Amino acid sequence: MNPWPKRQRALSCGRIVPNLEPGWVMRVYCRECGGKCRISSRNDISKEFVSLYCDCQDCGHRFVSHLTFSHTLRPSEQMMDRLVFDRLSSMSRTRQQEIFQQLGANDAR
Repeated sequence: MNPWPKRQRALSCGRIVPNLEPGWVMRVYCRECGGKCRISSRNDISKEFVSLYCDCQDCGHRFVSHLTFSHTLRPSEQMMDRLVFDRLSSMSRTRQQEIFQQLGANDAR
């Protein structure tokens, strides 16, 4: 029997739970007692990997948990804009003008 309420069930690593409800933040639970933990500090190893230094509020357990980027579900608008810009930049001037004409742009500079 799982001791965690359904919405607080730990994901893959069993320790870090992102609350998916609006206005909620990520929650870290102790692996020893299951109590709520406080993130006392963090070490940003890279843009996609962070070490979280955690303290259990119930049993005093201190530990490091890792948070890492997995994959994109929907690209940001900035990413899409950059992708289109880079793609257009790599094309010849003639091909750029053809595309703009197909899109209905009047002035393809």
